[in-house]
Formats: sequence, structure tokens, C-alpha cells
Amino acid sequence: MSSNRESRHVIYINWDGFAYTWYKMVNDQYSGTPHLNALIDNGALCTKSGTGVPSITGAMQQCIVSGAWPVDTGNHYKYYSKEQNSVIQYARDNRLENIVEAAHRHDITVASVNAWYFENRGTAEGDTSRPYIKKLPSNFSVRIDEMIKIINGEPVETGDKSIVFEELPRLLSVYADDIDSVGHNFKTTYAGLSPARTRQQWYDNIAETIMRMDADLGRLVAALRQQGLLETTTIILTTDHGMIHYGLESRDPDGYVGPGGLTSLHDLADTIAQCGQRWLGRSYNVEVLAQGGMQAKEDTEIVVVPVAVQAQISFRCPIPSEAVDDMLSQLKGKTYYGKHLMNDELIMRGVAAGYADLLISACPPYHFRPGSETRMVEGNHDSLHEQVRHIFTMFSGADILPGILYDSPVSIVDIAPTIARLLGFEGPGDAVGTALDGVMRSSLRGPKLQVKRLEEHLDAGDTVVFAGMTEAEAELKVNGKLAGQADAKGEFVLTADLLPGMNRFVIQAKSREKFSRKTIYVYREE
Repeated sequence: MSSNRESRHVIYINWDGFAYTWYKMVNDQYSGTPHLNALIDNGALCTKSGTGVPSITGAMQQCIVSGAWPVDTGNHYKYYSKEQNSVIQYARDNRLENIVEAAHRHDITVASVNAWYFENRGTAEGDTSRPYIKKLPSNFSVRIDEMIKIINGEPVETGDKSIVFEELPRLLSVYADDIDSVGHNFKTTYAGLSPARTRQQWYDNIAETIMRMDADLGRLVAALRQQGLLETTTIILTTDHGMIHYGLESRDPDGYVGPGGLTSLHDLADTIAQCGQRWLGRSYNVEVLAQGGMQAKEDTEIVVVPVAVQAQISFRCPIPSEAVDDMLSQLKGKTYYGKHLMNDELIMRGVAAGYADLLISACPPYHFRPGSETRMVEGNHDSLHEQVRHIFTMFSGADILPGILYDSPVSIVDIAPTIARLLGFEGPGDAVGTALDGVMRSSLRGPKLQVKRLEEHLDAGDTVVFAGMTEAEAELKVNGKLAGQADAKGEFVLTADLLPGMNRFVIQAKSREKFSRKTIYVYREE
């Protein structure tokens, strides 16, 4: 196989809302995904691929393309800022370089179709050198039509210009929200599917959508094959989150509203408030702030920020740990309780320290939507549920090991560094994820890296000590700062400052102009 990186292409496909569960469901209970399965046979299916927090499109898509978490990109979708006393709402915010911007910096040709996270961030409408092609409204089928035109060298429209690609861009991307749209079940989809009236119809609509998209994927592969490009192209297909159901099992505009129909938000807020009786002799002052820009009243002690199926809880005054334990005990007894994460656990999943002190995730079919009731069959993904967190990820084609089930954990922040490696560079610039060496042929792999915290230094106070193994004389960084070099055997010991609270250490080894990273979290008592 040729090692010339300049002859390689990467097509990055994102199917918003594609839970791993949906892939299994369609192949076990419906007609399957033959074209996707054919790609998997010639590549690697990641069986333990996971998303982050908050598992919401705006935040997670930016994590994917920059290879970094919300604490790095600055996009948390929505949270209450104690410092600003305001609910901060994010849109397409990303303060880091993304993979398309990094590719352009390395003189790699790029183009994107409806990949909105690259719009004016690496590609732009009307820019013939880095075109952004936008077809709205459109489903995946229409967007694949545009991709095929690019592959075949046929005219496509970008802004007010018509362009013809003489060569396939080395990094070509397309985004599709078909699955996410049908999963939310709010409106008629791009493909004309009406909102499901029953939960079974909801599953049927999701399956029908995925099977249609699979057929479109087959058209894309056929076009690559016809143009002699398939052997030099790597296809990557992943997503930002999965989906769970909430609301009613059957749409009923007039009848009884059963479990999941009524919001659990009010009971959540009341339960938290009542926990103050034991510790203050009165209820805590709890305020629900649902919209961006909303501010808490001066005497508010606890703020609840609901989304759909999760609620972020922030303490504006000191709350004894015993009181927090009491809250959790009370909430765990509720039928709507699913899972929770405390502040330190949230930080370990990539959010900023101020995101929330406590996050409560509802179990299906319950929800925390503001208002009194929903009489619809609905779905959402702001959840800690495994069906949301376990996502689909696949690599296939050039430079990918064929026919493997990759069972090691994979994170969404590993996608962009892997794309960069396949294109012959390291990036994006501030990535904390690492290229997935286990899915690529050996010549593309970075330095091995094993790291552990030395337990005998647990009481070292303001320092932490790591020991590890990498390639001989590899350059080492901790949180982006040069920290030393491995010895001739590849062994190393690193010391880093340890601050109060939860600390994140991104340890990077560089050898042969390739990077490998490990992230370790260490807690220090304040």
C-alpha cells in the first residue's frame, strides 16, 4: 500500500443522534444496514465509544471537531454562572481550532456539506478554495447528492457561486440530523415522516430513517468506487449522542396523562427545598431558571437549570455535605430518578468546575421540561442513560485495519486527532484526545504511552508524581507545557503542581513527530 499521505482522503460523516443501540436494533429487528456493515467488514467498529457531558448537540459537536472537552472549547450548551448570576446559553461557540482549520493550516484541501460546525470555521459559502455547501431544508439523501457531485467533478453551489472540483478534497465532511430529528419527534421530518403517535411507531420511524440513510451511504461508496477513489479514502462515521424516550407511550391529546406525561421538575425542586428543614429549620430557597439570561433572586440559595431529561443544580450558599447526602437519598427514592453526578465527577467528564454542583438525570419516561405536561411521544439526549452515552463510531478504508471489533474505550475527543493522523499531521492544536492507534496500520501509530500516579506520593501536598513508559527519548508535556524527556529505555518520572479540588493532567508523549496522550484526574482536599 502506498505511504504517500498526499494521495489519501478522509470523508467524515456525522449522523446526529446515532445511538449504538439503534445500530443493533436495526440489524437485529429490522432489515439491517448492509452498506454500513460492508464498511465495517473493511474496517473497525468501536464497540465502546462514548460521548461526554452535556450530551447535547451544540456542545458535543464542537468537542468532536476540536478533540477537546467543554472545559476547553468553552461550550457547555447551558449552565448557571454563580459569578455572573445568569444562565449562560451557548450556540456554536468554540474557542479552539477545529480539525478543518487545522487541515487548512497544513495546506490540506477541505470542503463540507451542511457540517455547520465548519461554517465560517474552516469552510465558508462562496469560498471556492474552502467551500461550505449548504442545502436547506434537506435530508441526508440530498446532502449525499451534493457529496456525489463533488466526487464526480460536477458543479455544486456554494453561496452565489458554482464550482467544480477538479480533485476530491482530502478532507470532506457531511452532517445529517435525520436521526436526531425523528428521535425528538416534534415535527414532520425532512423525509416526510409524520411524528410518531405511539412508542412502537417511534422505533419504526428511527429504523426506517437509518435504513434510508444506509442506502444513501451505499450510493456514496459506489461513487467513490466508480471514480477509483475508494482504495485511497478513509470513511469515518460517528455521532454526538444517542437518544432516549420520554413522555407518553401513546399520543393522547385529551385523555389521562400517565407517567412521563407530567413534568417531574416541580417535585424535584420541592424535594430539594424541603431538605433545608432538617438543617436550617426551614426550606431552602430554590429557584428554577430555564432560559438563557435569567438571573436568580438575591435570596435564592439553590438554582435548578432544567433542559429536558436532566437538571443541573447549583448551590449559591454553603450546603453541608450531610444535606447534599440527604437530597440524594430523597431523590433516589423518586420514580423519576435515573442517575446523578457530583461536581468532581462532572469535572472528570470534561466540564468546567462551575457547570453544576449536582446533575440529576431522569429515567425514561420521566422528564424535567418546564411546564405542566406533555401529551406527546418524545425523545431527547441530555441524559446519563447508557442509550445516550453509548454511541456509534466506525472507521473504514485506507489505512484502517480491516474486520476488527475495537473493544477499547473510545471518546468523541479522539476522532479529530485520528483524522489528523490519517491526513499526515498532528492536531487540532489544543486537542486533549489521542489518535486511535488501535484502528490504524502500524506505520501510522504514535508512541506507546503508559502512565500511573505513584501511590507513595499520595501525601505529597501540593505536588503529584507520575511514572510511565513511552518510546526512548520521547518529549513529554503536561497540560501543554514541556515537562521532560524519557530516558533511553523510554522510562520517565514527572512532577506537577497540584491545586485544591479536582485536577486534570493531560500527559503527552511526542516521538517521530507523532503525539500520544493520557488524561489523569487527581483530587486534592481543599
